Amino acid sequence: MKQGLIKKIGITTLAISSLIPKIAKAQEEVKIDLSSTIASHYIAMGYILGGIGHKQDCISINKNGLGTFFWQDYDFEKKETGEIDVAVFYEKNLTKKLSGKVEGIYMHYPKGDDDKVLKVGITYEGIVNASLDFANFFKDAEIENGIVFSSKISKDFPLNEKNNLNIGISADYVNKFYGDTGFTNVTPEIMFYHEGKKLDFGAYVGIQIGFINEPAMLPAAKNQLNAGITLSKSF
Repeated sequence: MKQGLIKKIGITTLAISSLIPKIAKAQEEVKIDLSSTIASHYIAMGYILGGIGHKQDCISINKNGLGTFFWQDYDFEKKETGEIDVAVFYEKNLTKKLSGKVEGIYMHYPKGDDDKVLKVGITYEGIVNASLDFANFFKDAEIENGIVFSSKISKDFPLNEKNNLNIGISADYVNKFYGDTGFTNVTPEIMFYHEGKKLDFGAYVGIQIGFINEPAMLPAAKNQLNAGITLSKSF
């Protein structure tokens, strides 16, 4: 049943992809983003939770700030889809450099209890970029109500018209998140981005400094290197 579901998802994704240029041409105000990432680890709400080897795909559709996205994570080691997310969101420019975003996310785990999340974030883009996110995980059969605070500061270093280097550092704090409270990690990270003619390319390398050694339910937040590459296309 699960293999059939995954195949149907793949077929549906291909079908949607074939229609995207026609949709985008007919409605220029609609923004569509596709991305596929090969990641060394599964990173959820700020810190590494999964083992080595993951493929993560995302489709996002946005019109005048109101949008939806579909995201899934495939674990190469376990040879299974570990998570499928569906969300609706609204984002708005508050000033020339400041923007806000609200998201409602449904996280489906084929082998676990699903999560329902309300996420609110604010982003500043200037000489230095900064972001702060608040995510509330609603109580379910497995967990109590939990909160995740995520923050990041970074700076862009344009190499030329098509290439950019971004260096940053992020930190995350949780409160009753799957039974844990406290700082989970601080992660310095370097990201490279290339704007291509047909596809855009990105790559990142980060070093997680973890602080939760004896978690209540989730894997420990360890000191770990993580990296990934992404191919993306916007219409």
